[in-house]
Formats: sequence, C-alpha cells, structure tokens
Amino acid sequence: VRVPAGTFEMGGRADYVDAKRGERLRRAEEPLRTVTLSRPTWVGAHPVTRGQYARVLGLPVPTARADHPVADV
Repeated sequence: VRVPAGTFEMGGRADYVDAKRGERLRRAEEPLRTVTLSRPTWVGAHPVTRGQYARVLGLPVPTARADHPVADV
C-alpha cells in the first residue's frame, strides 16, 4: 500500500480502548504523536509471518508457528 508524503498523527491516548477487542493500547502505541513523511513510502497490506521475516534476515525458518505474524520487532 502506498503511503503519500505528508503529516499525520500516529499512536493513541493512554485512555483509548480498542472497540473491537475491548483492550487498552499497548505502551508502545502511546503517546499520540505527529509524524511527517518527507517522501512517499510503501507498507505491507498483510502481516509479515515469522517464516517470511526469518528468510529476509537469512535466519533459519522457525519450525513452530512459522505462519504466525511477527511480534515485538
């Protein structure tokens, strides 16, 4: 997905609760901050799996949960 250059807010307030999950934001998502992209960039439309991530880094592909999303990068 192409993300155009520009300024936007990223993150969230400490008191925000995800309506779908009923969960509070993780600390890494706080505080709400302004981000500026000086040029367009691309981001993936789907989560990267543990197996895909390992292959890109040249690491052994995990035998357990290789099809699960990467967490805590």
